[in-house]
Amino acid sequence: MAEFISALAAGNNAKLMVIVCASIAGSTTLALVAAAHQTGGHVVCILSKLDELHASKKALGSYANRVEFVIGDAC
Repeated sequence: MAEFISALAAGNNAKLMVIVCASIAGSTTLALVAAAHQTGGHVVCILSKLDELHASKKALGSYANRVEFVIGDAC
């Protein structure tokens, strides 16, 4: 599924990709990072809690610096 999302975003030349994570950022976020790299776009990840931010950065490793994280209610 993550590969499909990446191909869809890159194929549409997406410049801004926003993902709302239920817990920590994972493979779908990485897929969007890959698409953003191809299109010159930007990825924003919305998380609900501060502890999810630290866990997400750890999970994404070196790719975390390519994602803008926002803490708050996605609504």
